[in-house]
Amino acid sequence: MRKIIIVLLFVFPLTTFSQNSLDNWAKTKENAPSSKNGDIQIYPLSEADGKLVVSDFIDFTGLTSEQIFVNALLYAIDAGAQQKENIESVDFTTKRFVVKQRINSAQEVDVAYKCSTRFQVAEDNLSFLSSDIVYESKNIFKELKDTPFEKIDTKKKPNQKIYIDEFTSGNSIFLGGMFKFIQTNQYEPITHWEEISKEKIVKGMTETECKLAAGKPVHIRTMGNKVRWMFNNDFIVLFEDGKVSSVLK
Repeated sequence: MRKIIIVLLFVFPLTTFSQNSLDNWAKTKENAPSSKNGDIQIYPLSEADGKLVVSDFIDFTGLTSEQIFVNALLYAIDAGAQQKENIESVDFTTKRFVVKQRINSAQEVDVAYKCSTRFQVAEDNLSFLSSDIVYESKNIFKELKDTPFEKIDTKKKPNQKIYIDEFTSGNSIFLGGMFKFIQTNQYEPITHWEEISKEKIVKGMTETECKLAAGKPVHIRTMGNKVRWMFNNDFIVLFEDGKVSSVLK
């Protein structure tokens, strides 16, 4: 069986932040229980206001809210293809961000699963809410069509259960990877928040700060104590001893 491949896309507007919902997830633990499947922590679907969602509340006791937020955002950025294509919106003040996921089916070539996941940090906790879950497939005219998970009926079509299983597994792998990264990644204090919030790179920034500001580079070249990040032909950042030495645009 082929492995499930996770790809992240950028298509989710800032206005889709549901602040009340996120605040509720961050303040309560009234979410669906997770379970283990082998070595994978499974985060199952649950129903909220007539919609199928995946939500939970993860405790990172011992870490600051800034550490949790920065590491979670770094992991999400690195999961994307380049720059911040998979990150639709970030609010550095309230420590919120939204990621758009695409999970390719391992069973059917023309099927993929898509959702948006909102992350919120509050004190030493990270809450998440995966919603707008759909499966993408081709209709009889070979055109791509999105079908909401709410329309899946496993009683009438038992074969559709694979859609739920594959999405749940792929989404859980992404979430589990993020939570492990938050716990294990060595944290560097951030000193350029103002520039990061403006997506601006300046001399003296660390590689972490640069990634938070501009995202994942297309190509990285290391030459001794010097490193070159290329975002495109017109945007190159040079580092020396771990700090930005110049920006070429």
